[in-house]
Amino acid sequence: MINPSKSEDLRRLKRAIDASCRGIAGFRKNRFKIIQLGLGGNYNRGGVYNDVPVNFLMLTLKIWLRHLAARRPRVSVSGVYPQLRPHAFRLQLRTNRTLDEIMFGKTLMRLALDGMYGQAVAKTGIEWAAKEIKGTIFDYGQLFCEVVDLDDQIFDLSAKIWEACNFYGNKYLLSLQYMRDEKDFKHTDDLIPETNANPMQDGVKRTEGISRGQRDAGDDLNEQVRVCDIYLPREQLLLTMPEEGEPVLLREPMKWKGPETGPYRRLGFGDVPNQVYPFPPVALWADLHDTANRIMSKLLRQAERQKNVMWYSGNAVRDAEMVRDTRDEDAIRVDNPAGIIEHASGGIDQANFAFWMNIQNLYSWFAGNLDALGGLSPQAETLGQEELLQGRASETVQDLQDRFMEFTREVVKDIAFHVFYDKMNAMDLPVHLPGTSESILVGYDPSEIEGDYLDYNFDIEPYSMQPDTPAIKIKNLMQSLQLLAPHLPFMAQQGLGLDYETLVRRIGEYTNTPDLEDIITLVGMGEGVQGPVGAPHAATQAAVTERRNVRINRSAGSREGTNKALMASMLGGSQASERQAAVGGGR
Repeated sequence: MINPSKSEDLRRLKRAIDASCRGIAGFRKNRFKIIQLGLGGNYNRGGVYNDVPVNFLMLTLKIWLRHLAARRPRVSVSGVYPQLRPHAFRLQLRTNRTLDEIMFGKTLMRLALDGMYGQAVAKTGIEWAAKEIKGTIFDYGQLFCEVVDLDDQIFDLSAKIWEACNFYGNKYLLSLQYMRDEKDFKHTDDLIPETNANPMQDGVKRTEGISRGQRDAGDDLNEQVRVCDIYLPREQLLLTMPEEGEPVLLREPMKWKGPETGPYRRLGFGDVPNQVYPFPPVALWADLHDTANRIMSKLLRQAERQKNVMWYSGNAVRDAEMVRDTRDEDAIRVDNPAGIIEHASGGIDQANFAFWMNIQNLYSWFAGNLDALGGLSPQAETLGQEELLQGRASETVQDLQDRFMEFTREVVKDIAFHVFYDKMNAMDLPVHLPGTSESILVGYDPSEIEGDYLDYNFDIEPYSMQPDTPAIKIKNLMQSLQLLAPHLPFMAQQGLGLDYETLVRRIGEYTNTPDLEDIITLVGMGEGVQGPVGAPHAATQAAVTERRNVRINRSAGSREGTNKALMASMLGGSQASERQAAVGGGR
């Protein structure tokens, strides 16, 4: 147990923190290198100097993030006891309103991105003292959920799992003048401001310096001091200490009154046995990305060196000049055509190009069948097989989606905890009326919420984080109609049917075709035609019908199949299969 009032305990804690930060520096260095690989040389001055003509990393991250955090989740709240249901409904409205206020959707997208590069950490809590961070003032009592970058993370690297860490924390910059003006802070006279806006931290550059370049302390408007918030889970204490210098408390220790797990939640997509730091997905792709770009850059240089030169003999000078000066598709007379030869030199090496295409296939494989996940190219011969492969490809990201969903659920519960115990902010919350475009206001008074926090179940509505574009809506609508079509006669017997007017309106809305409502209008009921509840007119179908099934086969148009055909063609000759197998293209 750590006693913050004892200087020896503080020094012991500081030594453990410094040792862990030195160990974290290796992970920070690897992440810095991979970020540079993805940025290339076209992003400010902080990327790699090598060309990145085929940026597989950025393409992969864009596709995967779309599968993980496309939208802000919707929270559902239910009460353990029936009498708590009205309160659960109001608590659900207030929690979802809070997520909008703190822009939780953007925070989730950043957390998903950090998780792909390494370890993502979310810090949630209530500001227990006013403070200014990088020019932003956080008021007392303000709820926050922020991303802790890996450069600022503090955790016990000696632990085997995250839950067993003896301390957690994060670093951030505070205005020195603001600290000296606020009475909550102490020991501010001995604090030394940052001498460099982008310092080397434990021998590793901070990623924020990639876009900022080199800056001096005088370039910033206010003097900044880097401080640390430290959470001790066993003692349930929050401490604030300077990063450098003697281990002193800048504020009085605070007893943690939030969720039992503390203010920090961690996201990792790849567990490593007996290691607290996860294995990041980008580590699987970085080497293939780098190799593919090195080879492609070499192929581009070879292509630029390619040239066609005309050779001619001494008695064909006039003919060579005429051929050189002739425009395309013109006809000329030459006396000595055998004395003129066009010679090609340079050009790409076809074996290297075949090898590059095989690397492209390998990268898509390691990235979870990227072509199917991103819809980049067809993968099968028929539509049914294509949909089956897309479903199988989605299974490769299911593990990451499950991990991210569970992480999001934990963070949302932490936010809901603070919302539940916030007994000050009463407000009116809008509620949408189903089937209409109108809303009503429902009063929320936190003092009237009955029960305890544990009497309510907070969960995330299924699929609320998935993409919800008009194209997806119209696809789901059509699939639902096909599913219901065989049951329409049975629905009619129970007084149910389709509202075609609403259906036309929805199709026009989802397809961005507002004229559809003007084209299809109500013209009255025809003879023998029932309303929307009835079955179709009996005379609309011929007495004798003929059904003809035609099977159409088409060749596979997948990128992988095309690449294999090109590799076989480029490697050429009777030795094509052997040389293709040498570069990994054969099966």
